[in-house]
Amino acid sequence: MPATWGVGLTGVAGPDAQDDHPPGTLSLGISGPSGTSVTRPEASGDRWQIRLGAVDATVSGLLTRLGSQAAL
Repeated sequence: MPATWGVGLTGVAGPDAQDDHPPGTLSLGISGPSGTSVTRPEASGDRWQIRLGAVDATVSGLLTRLGSQAAL
């Protein structure tokens, strides 16, 4: 299916590290008409708080990109 925007998110929610990456390590990719950006936001807390932080970072990042796209 064709899409204008794409979002990819991965990370470590914990409670243990994975491949030497501590809980709260995230990677976020957002792709849109102006290109692709990759960021490494961080989240802290327990597993649930890290998951919520990951969602917050994703939605905030997408809204930022949408806002900057609208300004073009």
